Amino acid sequence: MYKLDLIKNGVRHPVPNSLKQIKLNKINDIITDEFKSCRKEQCYDCLDEGSRKIFGVEEEPALSENVYHEPALQLIEKHKNGLVLDFGAGIKNTYYTNVVNLDINPYDNTDVVAVGDMLPFKDNSFDAIHSNAVLGHVKNPFACAKELVRVLKPGGDLFCCVPFLQPFHTCPHHYYNMTSEGLKNLFPTIKIRAVDAYDELRPITSLKLLATDYANGLNGYTKEKFLNMKISDIINTSYNRLRNSDIVVELSEEKNTKMACCQTLFGTKPETDETTLKIVSATYGSSTSHDDVAEKIKSLVADNHLTITSNQRIASMFGDPAEGHPKKLKVEWQRLNSKNEVILKGKISCDEYSGKLRTPLIL
Repeated sequence: MYKLDLIKNGVRHPVPNSLKQIKLNKINDIITDEFKSCRKEQCYDCLDEGSRKIFGVEEEPALSENVYHEPALQLIEKHKNGLVLDFGAGIKNTYYTNVVNLDINPYDNTDVVAVGDMLPFKDNSFDAIHSNAVLGHVKNPFACAKELVRVLKPGGDLFCCVPFLQPFHTCPHHYYNMTSEGLKNLFPTIKIRAVDAYDELRPITSLKLLATDYANGLNGYTKEKFLNMKISDIINTSYNRLRNSDIVVELSEEKNTKMACCQTLFGTKPETDETTLKIVSATYGSSTSHDDVAEKIKSLVADNHLTITSNQRIASMFGDPAEGHPKKLKVEWQRLNSKNEVILKGKISCDEYSGKLRTPLIL
């Protein structure tokens, strides 16, 4: 094993071609025949234009940089005479001759350009596999996990770190956060020795990330108010009181999505027979003062569906017919078939607070 630091005097230097060729020669012994012709000057590029489209690989590289955790360095040292696959390596400032850097982007330290769903290696090729903060960013983590196990030698070591309580972060996409049980479930054939949250992976980092992101989603006085709160102020206040607080209702839509406790998907299976959503009536306001907003609601119907999320500012849509009072959005609706017959109908109402709906209105 030879280790080369690519940062010298604050400047990043490319990997010497001589080291690259040594690495590529090692890879030649484990790459499948189908991809041997993919060898380029600096890497094996196993993604042609068709594969990029199939797997949705971004055309513009998204910069991804991860340093090696101490357990990862120990893994590399343990297998200094073997081969370690760094799955989704990203940009590394240290280059090891016993580590095969695989990524979807051709960084200067990338040895193999490929996707995790279809690794270009023979079965049982690697003595160890390192995957840090990658499986939350792939569309099919189960397929990738199965491939990782396939190319790992019997008795080989697996290091796989995934996000759990982290805000949404793109690189270029962020699909999944996983519990410890979810992570184990990806590898049913692996003998799991431990699932651990160590050092900077402990809950205090989650709390710091979430609190920082939350504060950055507020402005002015409200942000200052949040920063000056004690943790006990949040812990000891019921949600029914917290939900009316300005630190909750004024949080930006972006941060509300990034840090949500849960995400709820609302969807509709495509229809075999086309139907039409008809808005019969709609009002917005209080019990004593409300406006007819049927025409405005009709203008929001798209593809025969109506969606108003709890992040949208409905005050800008409908005004404020009952300033200072609790308000409701009430909609009476029908769904018609192709013969203009009513097949479904109903009434739906959603409470408003501070210019937003408490819950989404989906029809």
